[in-house]
Amino acid sequence: MIESSINLLSGVIVGFILFQSVINAPLLFKTLEISMARPLLRAIFPILFKINTLLSAGLIALAFAGAHNLKILIGAAASFILSLLCALAVPYTNRAADAGNQRAFKVWHTFSVVVTMIVLVVNIAIIYWL
Repeated sequence: MIESSINLLSGVIVGFILFQSVINAPLLFKTLEISMARPLLRAIFPILFKINTLLSAGLIALAFAGAHNLKILIGAAASFILSLLCALAVPYTNRAADAGNQRAFKVWHTFSVVVTMIVLVVNIAIIYWL
């Protein structure tokens, strides 16, 4: 039961990240003017990062409850910390964009993209570690 729940939570995190990164964001930029896509993306990404953080906290709890697998616990903790860092980076990314500071925006945006991809890989690994 616990292993199935871990698989479910990691699978949801993987699904959210893939949907947002592969389908939603590119589609929004392709179909909407940047002035219309920006507010929508600014609403979606913080929610994605917060949901991933909460689901990762659930993974930690489940790992403690009975997975008895150190790799799962470390992966869940990494997913939690990295998702939280992405959530905390959102205001800095938005401020840089609003100020027209392309260099800072690129740094913060790249940080969140790379870290989100790490969260994706970690959660895929969690599924296979079980």
